Amino acid sequence: MKSTILDKTKLVNSVFSEVYKNYDLMNDIMSWGVQRIWKKKLIDWMNPQLNDNLIDVASGTGDIAKLFSKKINNSNKVSCVEPNNEMYSAGKQNLRNFQNITWHKA
Repeated sequence: MKSTILDKTKLVNSVFSEVYKNYDLMNDIMSWGVQRIWKKKLIDWMNPQLNDNLIDVASGTGDIAKLFSKKINNSNKVSCVEPNNEMYSAGKQNLRNFQNITWHKA
């Protein structure tokens, strides 16, 4: 059976639609917590400064956007782009108190 890109896209989207409620916990378990370490190291490496902005593509629950925003005291613009409906809603809800973070469904 020949697999198409569209089939794979639908499969990936359906997986995220199923796990969105427990996405961060699932990542913690599967990575033994390493995912939290590399995300913090990523933000350290990026070394955000005032007037630096971030576009977080495939944002998931928004944890990278949150870390970036906190690093610069919520002063810079952060745009989260998430294609999955459920992950988009969960991320937007998780970061609803961050006025500098906007969400885009795409």
